[in-house]
Amino acid sequence: MNLLTRVLSCELDAVRQRGFEQLERDGLLLRDLTRSTLRDIFRHVLKREAIYGSGRGFSKFVLRVVLAEHIEQSTLTIFHESFVKPPMPGREAAALYAAYLAHGATAAVEAWLKLPVPRDEEMLLAVIEAMYPPWFAPDAPVRDYGADVRPRAAEKA
Repeated sequence: MNLLTRVLSCELDAVRQRGFEQLERDGLLLRDLTRSTLRDIFRHVLKREAIYGSGRGFSKFVLRVVLAEHIEQSTLTIFHESFVKPPMPGREAAALYAAYLAHGATAAVEAWLKLPVPRDEEMLLAVIEAMYPPWFAPDAPVRDYGADVRPRAAEKA
């Protein structure tokens, strides 16, 4: 089991790396990036559906642990690197926000995998995006740098 979770985590780490390279270029987490990252995660899950997909026992454990942990750690890094500033400051609040976003998205993927094939990936994406709080991954940069979401360059100036 440990080897399997490491392999899956490595594949998800490649998705994270591509996302963070884009974040470094853009300086702000925008909806286009979360969409492309989620699509990459969906492709990973579908490629490994035999592992993730049964929704019972081991596969449920792997999905919940590997995928939720990946999203949670990515979200914490996004907060720590100031690509997004949550409304309530502090490490503890950031951990709660990240856990909520990660486990909610993972639960949606888990429920989606239980739907009959062919599944509607765009519906899954829309549902997850609808659950994002308004301060997380806006469609366009916020021009008011006093807002909760701001480009990192503006914070350093």
